[in-house]
Amino acid sequence: MMRLSESGDDIRYQRLCGSEVTGQMRHYWQRTARRLGWDRNPLRRRIDRAETAIMTVLLAALVIASPLLAVVAGRAADAAALREQRAERGWYQAPAVLLQNAGQAVITASGTDLALVRARWTERGGKRQTGLVPTALNARIGQRLEIWLTSTGHQTSPPLAGIDVWDRVTFAAGLAATGWCAVIGLAAVAVRLVADRRRMASWEHEWAAAGPRWSHRG
Repeated sequence: MMRLSESGDDIRYQRLCGSEVTGQMRHYWQRTARRLGWDRNPLRRRIDRAETAIMTVLLAALVIASPLLAVVAGRAADAAALREQRAERGWYQAPAVLLQNAGQAVITASGTDLALVRARWTERGGKRQTGLVPTALNARIGQRLEIWLTSTGHQTSPPLAGIDVWDRVTFAAGLAATGWCAVIGLAAVAVRLVADRRRMASWEHEWAAAGPRWSHRG
């Protein structure tokens, strides 16, 4: 079995590359900290340090609370959808026979390729009903189609499917996270505006005190 050995030059090269990467990462974090105001620059004013502290809290709230709110909203939407599915367990499908062509329909569903056509169907208990059912625009008289009825015999839309539950959960989670990001963003903008006003007032006050002395020297 062959043993692979490394020369001294290879080891020194690897150490040099590692030190360069470490130095670059240190420089990157130092530059980031300086931009965010996390350094110990003695020239920073009290309002600058206060703004940095508040922005740090807002950033932490964004990073920590966003996924938590998404999970809570998703679970709430999932629980609501499950309750809705339990209430829809008694729904069933019944065959309906069209009593007219779709072209004879007086009412057409707006924004869709559907027409409301008169049809006849029989409930689970044997009672016959007549009413309007949504059909395609090319539906013909005598055509049979399946409609959904509630446990009390009222016509309804199809019950909530698994994919519908998933859509509601993802929408609720995304909406909660997006809304929280918007709130944090507005709070950050408000903090920056207040801090800028305080800085401008401080500069004006300092200039009012130092301006006459500079004018006197001139």
